[in-house]
Amino acid sequence: MARFVGTGDPNGGALPAWPVFTGPEVMFFGDTVEAGVFDRLEAMKLLARTTRPL
Repeated sequence: MARFVGTGDPNGGALPAWPVFTGPEVMFFGDTVEAGVFDRLEAMKLLARTTRPL
């Protein structure tokens, strides 16, 4: 995160590549940090547009 704050780009060094978000590929944070396809992205977008608690 400090790299992003300082340069506006989170990529570099020995860190995992962080692609620009353009579609179904997102960053997964777990035992490893990696980009991958999130198969429920449309459901998450729908929830993000929800203006009231479910």
